[in-house]
Amino acid sequence: MKSFEEQDSVVDLLETSLPPGASLLALDSATGMYRAQLGEYDENILANKILNRQLAVLKDLARRRGLRVLITSEVRDVPDGSGAVPVASAILTYWSDRVIKLERIHGEVRKASLIKPPPRREALIMLTSRGFSGMGTGND
Repeated sequence: MKSFEEQDSVVDLLETSLPPGASLLALDSATGMYRAQLGEYDENILANKILNRQLAVLKDLARRRGLRVLITSEVRDVPDGSGAVPVASAILTYWSDRVIKLERIHGEVRKASLIKPPPRREALIMLTSRGFSGMGTGND
């Protein structure tokens, strides 16, 4: 997608354009175009409303059609230097049933942390040519 407006239009068209029997919808970097749209205070309020509505539409589709929705987000550094957080994390967390944080450990190894719902759980996973492969809890 080339703009946040185009993303909004695509989300609106999903109701009629998803093939029957679709079981998974992936939205890679849902906040990429949102982030590019941010500017002055009034523009940010409008962008927040639009992103919130998009996620509400996706949640509704997921519930009504038994669809799984996978959303990734860009991250931003926290000013205090404590790490990175997802862009628009409050909006994303509100609409998500599950939130998983992936952290690069080394090479293709990631630590996957279940943030929502509690209790928090962690596991080491490896990205392979066939997808993710479990490596254990990382607590060994």
